[in-house]
Amino acid sequence: MNEFLLNKSAEGIQAYNTYRKPPTEEVVAEILLLAGKNQFDLIVDLGSGTGLSTVVWKDYARQVVGIEPNSRFIEVARRLNNYDTVRYVEGWAHKTGLAEKSADIVTAMNSLHWMDLQSAFQEINRILKPGGLFVMLGAFDFTLYDFEATDHSVQLLKEKNLHKKTTIQSEEDVEIYFKDPSLFDGRVEFIMRKKEELAPPELIGRMKTIGFVEACLAHSLGSYREDVASFNEFLAGRYRDRRIPYSTSYDVKIGRKNI
Repeated sequence: MNEFLLNKSAEGIQAYNTYRKPPTEEVVAEILLLAGKNQFDLIVDLGSGTGLSTVVWKDYARQVVGIEPNSRFIEVARRLNNYDTVRYVEGWAHKTGLAEKSADIVTAMNSLHWMDLQSAFQEINRILKPGGLFVMLGAFDFTLYDFEATDHSVQLLKEKNLHKKTTIQSEEDVEIYFKDPSLFDGRVEFIMRKKEELAPPELIGRMKTIGFVEACLAHSLGSYREDVASFNEFLAGRYRDRRIPYSTSYDVKIGRKNI
């Protein structure tokens, strides 16, 4: 796990919980359809953050466990996103402390790329039941239905290439493990899109929770802070009391552990 995630400010954690969104009901329904049932003994969420990606499973398992290395995230999760069937454990994806072959489903939403994949997948394989599912969810590809606003956002997001070192692994690295027949005997991938409308402050707030955007701001990369302020000013002037048409693409990869 990259140290960047462990050093988030209190303001950054609050923004994360305010502006990040959990998996949609439609995404959850697709995963349950693949699982072939909607009640389980144990669902585990790796890199659970403030619990947004954990509590969506509360009605589908006797126990849901969020694994998170950042104690400040866990504090927020236990305060704001806690339920009787949900608990949070301070731990790591490669060292969950859970029993062998105990989990029906293991998930990782926007977190797998921060992990050491070899050790994380070894642990996922260890704790999954035979035939259990590992689900990777990504929800950062977004579309603004506005040409000028898109131009502004592309200018900001292009800085991603300058901050690849904030993460450990790439999408190509992840693919290697999903295609490993010693880990999974089946694989499904799909993309779903969630359309909504956001007020300008909500859009800027959500962008600031993206890891590389937050890193650029934290390290004052070039004129990045000024560029974000300029985008904010543009949106406020263009939309005023209107909301911005917007959609998020959910990239979902699911591997079934060997039976």
